Amino acid sequence: MNEIIASLEKIFTGEKILSALGLALIAGIVIYIIYKIVSRVIPQLHKAQIIDRIVTETLDNANKMVMRELKIDIRSCVFYTDKKRNKLRIFFTSSDFDNNSPERHITFKKGNGVVGQSWALNEGIVANVEKMIPGEIHHWGLTKSQLFKTKKLTAILAIPIHFPNEEEVIGILAFDTVEENAYNKFRKQEFTVIAKRHAEIVEATFKLIGLQ
Repeated sequence: MNEIIASLEKIFTGEKILSALGLALIAGIVIYIIYKIVSRVIPQLHKAQIIDRIVTETLDNANKMVMRELKIDIRSCVFYTDKKRNKLRIFFTSSDFDNNSPERHITFKKGNGVVGQSWALNEGIVANVEKMIPGEIHHWGLTKSQLFKTKKLTAILAIPIHFPNEEEVIGILAFDTVEENAYNKFRKQEFTVIAKRHAEIVEATFKLIGLQ
């Protein structure tokens, strides 16, 4: 796969430094190629396993791009909507996401927390959650359990995920960090471009595989 990425970089950039948008475009092409290869070579592989591989690659790529552009260490994950219970649950994570971390199994209701408000408003949200005061905790509607599980986080960016050309939110792409004073970097346009582009890649992946 590294050889594929290197070849595509030369095609799109003429061996110049890649822009965030250029890298995201390359990532989308590479992910499509991975899906085609995996679905042909391992046809018996369960759909959930295929999509997990593809989305993890997408999230890892986004994290690397943010580190490159903004010099900040982040994690990323995809929440999927459980509409029967009116909750968001983490379905996919970047490979550096600790499965034993307290927030790995956290859930949010619609309008609850940064990701829940992103779902309710159907728009991207950047939040400064470093050393929150009681009024801010009330604003985000966090329970004691949610506050405990996310207490180390300092900044969060949440972007809604839809099926292409549809308005209904089917998930949330979320980025977070524990680095101090990270909020201003999360607000930068470069980060927003990277986040939105990778949300589109996840959307296209869901549509391609037929995730309902």
